Amino acid sequence: AVAAQRARLEAEVREGKLALTLRSAEGELLKGFAAEGKPLIEALTDGSGTLHKLRLNWQTKPEHRWFGMGERFAHYEYSGHEVDQYVYNQYRDQGLKTYMPVPFAISSGGYAIFVDTPLYSTFRFHTRLSDLVEVEADVSSTQQLTVYLLADEPLTMVGQFTALSGKPNLPPKWSFGPWMSSNNWDSQEEVMKQAELTAKYQIPSTVLVIEQWSDEATFYIFNDAQYEVKEGGQSFRYEEFQFPEWGRWPNPKAMVEDLHEQGLKVLLWQIPIHKHMYGVAHGQRDQDEKTLLERGYCVKTAEGMPYTLPYNWFKDSHIMDFTNPDALKWWFDKRRYLAEEMGVDGFKTDGGEFVFGHHLQFHDGSTGREMRNLYPNLYVGSYYDFIQTYAKDGGITFSRAGYTGAQRYPLHWAGDERSTFEAFRSSMIAGLSSSMSGIPFWGWDLGGFHGDIPTAELFVRSAQMAAFCPVMQYHAETKGEFNQDRTPWNIAERTGQMIVIDLYKKYADVRMNLLPYIYDQAIRTSRTGLPMMRAMSLQYPADPRCTEMISEYMFGDSLLVAPVMDEGHFSKEIYFPEGLWLSLFDQEEVQGPCLLKVAAPLDRIPVYQKQDSVIALNLAENYSLGDHVGNRVDRYEQLCFRVYVATELETVFEDDLGNVLTISVTKVKGQTQLQWSGNSCQLITFILTQRDVGSVVSTYETMLSPVQQMAQLQDGHYFISPAEVFIAVRDSAGSLVIDR
Repeated sequence: AVAAQRARLEAEVREGKLALTLRSAEGELLKGFAAEGKPLIEALTDGSGTLHKLRLNWQTKPEHRWFGMGERFAHYEYSGHEVDQYVYNQYRDQGLKTYMPVPFAISSGGYAIFVDTPLYSTFRFHTRLSDLVEVEADVSSTQQLTVYLLADEPLTMVGQFTALSGKPNLPPKWSFGPWMSSNNWDSQEEVMKQAELTAKYQIPSTVLVIEQWSDEATFYIFNDAQYEVKEGGQSFRYEEFQFPEWGRWPNPKAMVEDLHEQGLKVLLWQIPIHKHMYGVAHGQRDQDEKTLLERGYCVKTAEGMPYTLPYNWFKDSHIMDFTNPDALKWWFDKRRYLAEEMGVDGFKTDGGEFVFGHHLQFHDGSTGREMRNLYPNLYVGSYYDFIQTYAKDGGITFSRAGYTGAQRYPLHWAGDERSTFEAFRSSMIAGLSSSMSGIPFWGWDLGGFHGDIPTAELFVRSAQMAAFCPVMQYHAETKGEFNQDRTPWNIAERTGQMIVIDLYKKYADVRMNLLPYIYDQAIRTSRTGLPMMRAMSLQYPADPRCTEMISEYMFGDSLLVAPVMDEGHFSKEIYFPEGLWLSLFDQEEVQGPCLLKVAAPLDRIPVYQKQDSVIALNLAENYSLGDHVGNRVDRYEQLCFRVYVATELETVFEDDLGNVLTISVTKVKGQTQLQWSGNSCQLITFILTQRDVGSVVSTYETMLSPVQQMAQLQDGHYFISPAEVFIAVRDSAGSLVIDR
């Protein structure tokens, strides 16, 4: 199949062999090897004639570079590498192994290859010959294999790919605020203590993840809860539990309500297994297992026996068969009280890389061959659909594993990484490769997850980057000799660097300031499939300096982000593509294209606004970026639009509060004309940032009134600072002229 706006696929038979050529106006993009003696298609069969594999041999230009392929940590570009598509749980140091493979490869030559199959496949990029790309895939009689060739701009092809694999579902706005998480928070007292500390330091958070909440046997009953054991086919209501004062969770429902009152949404950790206890009795778990086995709700071996995990994490445990509708109902009936009665907002759906063996049997007739890759999506998608039924402000899953189409069940994180600058750089690659593979709502454990805590410098630098990432969250593994929490207060205490608290707070506040922009970009992503975190080669494919760039990226349409990812560095060389760029934090302006070394002290990450763009902001009363606006997502303190225009622009802003505004700005000979129309539910402030800022603001009929102090700014007035003009308006439509 071909999706080609700028190319055509030509087919002919040469000497009895099929020859295909993908051709654009500029010439051949790629073609089969038929003319060179190597067939376009090779097949692997056994003695009985059964087909097992197909290989497509493509001739490409040796200089073409290759990207995408799901979430990859070791390489951003794959020339000279063989990259396979196999869901795999690699604890730390993933290399080219991945939790989320996607058989979608984008070429710098202006085309892409998507192999639509759930089965194992591998891509060999110039490993045998410098102009040969081999695409090899398993085949079976029950699975269709379709290969799509796309030809267009890279960003457009990502959108086309999501049209085939599924557009990303839009997460609720609260999921884009700062998150807090640790595997150490194993009691209600500890959870509330952490919530109190984030409030004490006025650090905004919108999501709190609780991993160590369950009995570690059923994974749906709170630890220390008291109850009468039920027959395995039955489920519990909340009132059937007693939560003793001496227990770890004396009143979990009140805890969730309290966290909600503080503006924190709550996620609970989950895993799709029925745990093997090695002879340790647990009444409810044992009853559930009896029902699970009698009714056939778990995955089975080829012989029809219950399958158990052969090694590694949760060895000897059963895994749920989510293709069985009765099993699905049984599983979620047991968890319904968590969502329906307690009001949790989502689940951290960990794991899913549990299908080992081609001949495993699923209820719907699927086998382990396809379910190795498909199982994470099936598991996560089941939880995603479940929470949508009950979460009144929208529900989410937060997952590490997936495959083609994983973007339909947001959000995802990059799995388990070390707390090192090297792992930081690997996570950056993982984010960029994920975004090129149709998975846009992605984050990572800022500062790392494994081992001792990060240094103060690493924690701050990674927090800065995460503030300009689709998901901003810290997380830590279980307790060691010392507290391993990646909270800013624990990092500060452990390192003796109390400035960590102030700097983390600064960027958590910046995150909340940027939330209108971030959510507006997320809305666009959900409709178009275009990623929020964009490799420079996606945004600037015609600029050869951007082709393999992994040191900076675009966050949405308008922000260039250049995180400092090397220890002891307090400046950074940044490449600025064609056009003007304005620092987000001051009035420094750069004319691209150029390579420029920029100061980056510990409290600063270089971020620049692209010319002819608008950034929507939620600012406090003095209109400064980094000021505290709290963690509320249902209103703004001051809804502002930072306008940076060199020639002209037109954009549409949209949120979940009823605001939809079209903003047009034109700059001609020192005069700036600004127009807006649509629905606006409150006072808005335009902030025009340009060196030759105006001194007189008017409509086409009347002059607006200047004020001498920012605090006096109100509807129909404007305030001029040394390099900016602030204009407050309440009308949903209007026009302004700003003259020098």
